[in-house]
Amino acid sequence: MTESTHHGTCATAVGKALLFLETVSSRDLTFAEKESPRDLVSAADLAIHNLVCQEQEATGIPVISEEAAATHAGLITTPGFRWLLDPIDGTTNFAARIPLYGVALGLMRGEAFEAGAVGMPATRELFYTVSPEASYLNDSRLRPEGRSLAGSLVGACFASRGTRTPQARAAEFRVFGTINDRSRGCVRLGSASVSICYAAAGKLGATYGTDGRIWDVAAALAIARAAGCRIMTAPTRDPLAVTFVVGHGAIVTEIQAIVGEEMGIGPWKEVGP
Repeated sequence: MTESTHHGTCATAVGKALLFLETVSSRDLTFAEKESPRDLVSAADLAIHNLVCQEQEATGIPVISEEAAATHAGLITTPGFRWLLDPIDGTTNFAARIPLYGVALGLMRGEAFEAGAVGMPATRELFYTVSPEASYLNDSRLRPEGRSLAGSLVGACFASRGTRTPQARAAEFRVFGTINDRSRGCVRLGSASVSICYAAAGKLGATYGTDGRIWDVAAALAIARAAGCRIMTAPTRDPLAVTFVVGHGAIVTEIQAIVGEEMGIGPWKEVGP
């Protein structure tokens, strides 16, 4: 399989998962907590995990899924290809019948975000890459425009893990408050992939996240990268996590400076085209 086919394979797998989700109602499911009350899993998550893993088996590339992360955790730092899957990113929204959730499947090679697809069944939105230089929302190519922080609505992504220290949480909320005061508002949508895709589509001026799980964001960061967004990342102690700012133009630098100063995060690097 050539690299050029990975984009189509990714979107096809997500499309099949979306067809399955159309047959499922959250009213009929039981949800269990994992690491915190905001971190849920259901039978639908597990079914999509199985469906996509089977679909991607023919590619010969391992799948690192939220629902079986421990199985392939050692692969996250390898230089080769691997799929990153979140069967339902935003399960808490799904459980509450809030439409901001989706199936997220991304492809990474080393530290590079190569391809991705994020499908949101409730809103009928499919974000996907077609090449390293182009990504789409349904039939429309994504072409984000640069904005200032003062003129933007900004998305915030908080880590759901209950192991965060009180000091780290306090710093996260200081960042949230500072950005909220300097922008048109800072919003938490409940799905990192949705928030990043909305930044790529220009619905948000930018999105940032601290210590986000890599399977939550890999697909959306590939989509944003192909759309021409700027992406800044910073190291975390957890190899399965990433801190990021994504948007277009100077707003990325503004938010990166706030996050870095308030939380002592760095050094930052810009993800290349």
